[in-house]
Amino acid sequence: MDNPTNQSDEYNKLRQAMDNEDNLMAKVEEIMESTSDKEEAERIIKEKYLPLIEEAVKRTKEALKELREVEKEELKTIEKEMNDLVEEEEDEN
Repeated sequence: MDNPTNQSDEYNKLRQAMDNEDNLMAKVEEIMESTSDKEEAERIIKEKYLPLIEEAVKRTKEALKELREVEKEELKTIEKEMNDLVEEEEDEN
């Protein structure tokens, strides 16, 4: 069977990427709440945070894709092991 930590590693990458998105969104909310000039707040967000958020979303999507691939491979391995067990049992009978 594949290394059992593969799925855990990929899940951790996904969790970190999602946490990064959450942190950036919290900063955006903080800027909106603490800046009296809403146009200035929007300018700051567009210039500084929008590119970071877009990159964070991209990393999250990539991490999710990688996790799905690891899960698919693990399912294939489990299915093969189950089929092998069934074949062994049939051979014994």
